[in-house]
Amino acid sequence: MFDDGVDTCYIRLLALWFSKQTMCVSWHGHMSEKFLIGNGTRQGSILSPYLFTCYIRPLIQAVVQSRLGCNIGGLVVNIWHTLTT
Repeated sequence: MFDDGVDTCYIRLLALWFSKQTMCVSWHGHMSEKFLIGNGTRQGSILSPYLFTCYIRPLIQAVVQSRLGCNIGGLVVNIWHTLTT
């Protein structure tokens, strides 16, 4: 998020929200006690795709920079080649 230029106050706010998330389960009309959620985002959250992109971007960059992949006729095919063709 820092690399995307997101202001530090927003990053700290999100960190606070995600570190304090609680949930309870409703089943057959009974409600469980609240418990902390250790990781993840809420299902359907508008932030989920962006946060996933922040998470996966370094992995994609490492694969592309490795120049590893399937060699087809002298052409190395990996994520970069797949995304750019």
